[in-house]
Amino acid sequence: MRARRLAFVVALLGFALTALWPQLGNSSIPSSVGLLYFPQKNFKPGDWVMYRVENRNAEGVKTTTYQRVQAAMEITFRSEPCLWLETGYGPAIDSLDYSAALVSENVYLDEQAEARSRFYLRKLHMETDPDGTPRASEVRTFDPRKPLPDMSDKVPTTRVLGTETLKTPRGPIECQKVEIKRVWQTAQELPDSTIQRRSESTATRWLNPKVVPITGLVREQEHKVQFIKSWPLGKPSKDFPERIVAIDDNVEDLIDYGHGAKPKLSDRMRDTNEPGRSVAP
Repeated sequence: MRARRLAFVVALLGFALTALWPQLGNSSIPSSVGLLYFPQKNFKPGDWVMYRVENRNAEGVKTTTYQRVQAAMEITFRSEPCLWLETGYGPAIDSLDYSAALVSENVYLDEQAEARSRFYLRKLHMETDPDGTPRASEVRTFDPRKPLPDMSDKVPTTRVLGTETLKTPRGPIECQKVEIKRVWQTAQELPDSTIQRRSESTATRWLNPKVVPITGLVREQEHKVQFIKSWPLGKPSKDFPERIVAIDDNVEDLIDYGHGAKPKLSDRMRDTNEPGRSVAP
């Protein structure tokens, strides 16, 4: 029996629940690193939070999924204090699939964490053995001998809109209401052309990190538009218009939160390159 392998795509990490996270390929489980409440650590191991995530695309297709984020356990890895952050994800709240990421808690010291959180990934759950043993691989996202790149231009702009009390399944929660605007742009140089991709996101968030552990998030409404343009080598880019390739509207609502949960994977996690490991073909 072949081991179940979870390939992943490392992408820019942001706060929005589904659209901005890297995903662990075959099971499409997003990492929750971008969900952390970066201004301060607001959890203890065993804390967890559950969300309902509703998405509607430009064609009007609607989907509903559920996301459980858990601060599973803290360890020291290569002299850094780290957190195993577990994610449960799926269309049914009582049968979620799980993955995990090891995150350096030094992320809480970074003023640009909203833009640079991916640099604090240390390990990712990559596969699961036939006997159920989860396996993780080390992630090298930067050269520790060099300072992190300045990404201040990627940090989203934030505007405080006031306070508002939201009704939730856990009762009314008083929130700070903020508006977040973010723009990403990347360019890919090919032998005969350049492809430019751009994304614009406007989100309204209701936050209370004193009540909701790990994320501080009570609700989020996000409108996201993705653009693409390409132009041949030697031609000016201004002569080629952008076109919209995707429009998404997401709503994330808090369902529940709690404390004292046991790890789903992290306490059993082993390295993918463990010496003497036998892997079935």
